[in-house]
Amino acid sequence: MPLVKLKEAYQFSRIINHHQGFSLIERVSNQNDWAIDLSEIARIWTEGCIIKSDFMKSLVQSLKRNKLILLNDQWSSIVKRTHASIQSVVIKCIQSQTHIPCLTEAANFFHGFKTANCSANLIQAQRDYFGAHTYQRKDDKSGKHYHTKW
Repeated sequence: MPLVKLKEAYQFSRIINHHQGFSLIERVSNQNDWAIDLSEIARIWTEGCIIKSDFMKSLVQSLKRNKLILLNDQWSSIVKRTHASIQSVVIKCIQSQTHIPCLTEAANFFHGFKTANCSANLIQAQRDYFGAHTYQRKDDKSGKHYHTKW
């Protein structure tokens, strides 16, 4: 496998993984009214004792502009450019039975992120079938929860 594909797969995975982590911090901060400044977190982590990252330095300014890394043009363009490489690397690793959970998860997350109707819709139906958890319909904007007698 060409080294360039491995480097691009790493770039892709790094952006996706940081997006996931910062999105989680943002969501919990909002739920608990903590008002966490994601840009400041990235700045602190550039020289941390546990997390030390040059990539964080580049996130400091972009997180000031947009709290979602994947919606920042700088990072989304890299993700789009390297998408084919991550797919190629993941396919090769699966074929050779090589365990690569971070790369596989990054590719899967991105596929779900860019898809309006994905397997999560099927999971909603399965949860309702097995546990009557209800679901919301996309064609009903009222917020009503439905349960189907399967």
